[in-house]
Amino acid sequence: MHVTGIIAEYNPFHNGHARMIEAVRQRLPGTAVIALISGGFTQRGEPAILDKWQRARTAICGGCDLVLELPFVFAVRSAQDFARGAVLLLERLGIATHLAFGIEDDDIKGLQNCAMRMDAPFLQEKIHAGMQKGHSYAETLTEALAAETGIEQATLKQPNTILALEYLRSLHLTGGRMEPVPIQRQGAGHKETDLLGSISSASAIRKEAQKHFPRWESLKTALPSASFDALWKDRKTFPQAGILHKLLLSGLYGMNLPQLREIHGINEGMEHRILSAAREALSLSALLDGIASRRYPRSRIQRMLAHLLLGLTWKQARSFDRCGPEYVHVLAFNDTGRLLLRDIRRRNNLPLVTKTSRFLRSADLSRLPDDLPPLQRMMRFDCLGTDMRELCRPIPIPCGRDFLQSPLYMQ
Repeated sequence: MHVTGIIAEYNPFHNGHARMIEAVRQRLPGTAVIALISGGFTQRGEPAILDKWQRARTAICGGCDLVLELPFVFAVRSAQDFARGAVLLLERLGIATHLAFGIEDDDIKGLQNCAMRMDAPFLQEKIHAGMQKGHSYAETLTEALAAETGIEQATLKQPNTILALEYLRSLHLTGGRMEPVPIQRQGAGHKETDLLGSISSASAIRKEAQKHFPRWESLKTALPSASFDALWKDRKTFPQAGILHKLLLSGLYGMNLPQLREIHGINEGMEHRILSAAREALSLSALLDGIASRRYPRSRIQRMLAHLLLGLTWKQARSFDRCGPEYVHVLAFNDTGRLLLRDIRRRNNLPLVTKTSRFLRSADLSRLPDDLPPLQRMMRFDCLGTDMRELCRPIPIPCGRDFLQSPLYMQ
């Protein structure tokens, strides 16, 4: 049997995601589908609009068989680290045969050619030279690849294309057995901020849902019923940027420059920009604008601030990159997913986590990370991410949900 992995955010799960799963099943009849999603915070460093169990539930309702969590220490990272951590976790399951992902066009051979060249020494030299001039990594990478391969920069700069390249690159570097299954994107673009009928972007859906007077009928058109119901139920308690801004300031005001330099993502004197912006910014958006630059775009700054909020250091991130994912955290499954879990348990050596308390105690969240073994150290960030997301809601629930919530079984 084919088992197809999909790496996603589902923030929230929408009609475009459902169509992609349908396209995968048409391409690979009889395949089982495993979704690997981020937890409390997304790859861009934002609190997810719905919690990870709600998003896992909507993914099962939308056609997935098993939903697993990508640990925070890989999920809230650059596209390169996000892709590498996710591909490695899917490979370590021991059962995934295919990896499906969205692309803007169907030139998979061109993308594979790009991915094979990304680590070539001469290309890395070009990227380093561009960054020395103040350009961002993504900007210098796409410029170098376009010059080398002839693919237009506009194509390479598409968010789906960037991630597709990193997935292909990770498959190559890890020597993975998964076969890539590119699915051409349909409908609204990834960054489209306006609702466009039944196939609208997640960004547009979040923007609309968080308005004072959302157009709920339009959202109903853009979402499967399970996702619409989840958003409607949580409509008064979505995470708020203003609360996140206060949480960040409360952490920043108690930190000194040496402490800031230890946080992953903070380098080259950025700690001075952060403290300066924190003293003047009256909103999260203003804080991001005060720190961002051409070389360090807002998305990177937002990830860095999420690392600051949870205390992820350079030292810890490097250690996690060396060891890779240490466990498999189950969020939701159906009957087919139950069979997949049995197969995973039989084939791989990673612990299968259905009860967090069997691997990490709530008291461990208060311990110094370096005092914990690698697995507990990694899992600690997932729990903190869940709790911090809850604190960003106007009506938070008590912390510690990871220790209380079992995986969702969807019949």
